[in-house]
Amino acid sequence: MSNNKIKKIIIIGAGGFGREILWTLNDCNKIIKQYEILGFVDDNMSLKNKKIHDLPVLGDIDWILSSVPENVSFIIGIGDSKIRKKIFYKLKDKNFEFPVIKHPSVYCSDSITIGQEK
Repeated sequence: MSNNKIKKIIIIGAGGFGREILWTLNDCNKIIKQYEILGFVDDNMSLKNKKIHDLPVLGDIDWILSSVPENVSFIIGIGDSKIRKKIFYKLKDKNFEFPVIKHPSVYCSDSITIGQEK
């Protein structure tokens, strides 16, 4: 994959699930460099301007709506499905991309589809 195809990613949620997503992205990058991870966003304001695994906590969800650079994709790293859905619907009208990631060790049948329903 060439460098112009590298996706800039921000992980929404700096807790345990967000950190697992970081681990998955890093493992994907070990196979083929495809993600530039810019940092986390989290509504826990005590985390703002701190670093988690050497990545900054950039702000909260509202920061995304006012400050996010162009051509950035998001992955929602929130374990609670109700909160994850609320965040998705808050951001989906902004035409942000939410790529599907899967760990390189995962094997899937050709008969299944992973991703958003159309």
